[in-house]
Amino acid sequence: VTVHPECRPEVQQLADHVGSTSQIIKYVKNTDTTDFIIGTEVGLEFMLRRETDGEKRFHFALSEGICHTMKLHTLEKIRTILIERPKENIVTVPEHIAKNARKGIQKMLAIS
Repeated sequence: VTVHPECRPEVQQLADHVGSTSQIIKYVKNTDTTDFIIGTEVGLEFMLRRETDGEKRFHFALSEGICHTMKLHTLEKIRTILIERPKENIVTVPEHIAKNARKGIQKMLAIS
């Protein structure tokens, strides 16, 4: 059983593994286990099948587990935001929050 950190704490405690999308893929790919219960968005199934050449089986905890917010994002929308930087997409936070957030972002980029 592997779940995403956005799952409830009580679900995480029962899981064998808790990780981000990329960590779930890595975990599944690098273990000898062949059957997995996955607690995250069902859109991950395609990537898991591709990364494991169909040699492993995946059972999603919720067949309707779709993150509708993630489905709102498209490459075109991301391109527009990066190039045009529309004012309605600018988020402003106090400097002390930005400073701490910057540290976290830099750590994530260093790890990736």
